[in-house]
Amino acid sequence: APPHDTENPLSPDNVEKPPSVPTEAVTAEPVLPRTGILWWPVIVLLGGGVGFMLIGFILKKSRS
Repeated sequence: APPHDTENPLSPDNVEKPPSVPTEAVTAEPVLPRTGILWWPVIVLLGGGVGFMLIGFILKKSRS
């Protein structure tokens, strides 16, 4: 008796599934860098804000 499609690794059902996984991984890969790139300005702005606050306190202390 011929093997079932589910048991045959060369069956279209099994062949179609592996390509779908890489495509999902490829589509998911750009999302991580995009979120990282979007977070970088926020981190830089927050860090810059903290830096300006520290510089402001130092200037106020040095002036007073």
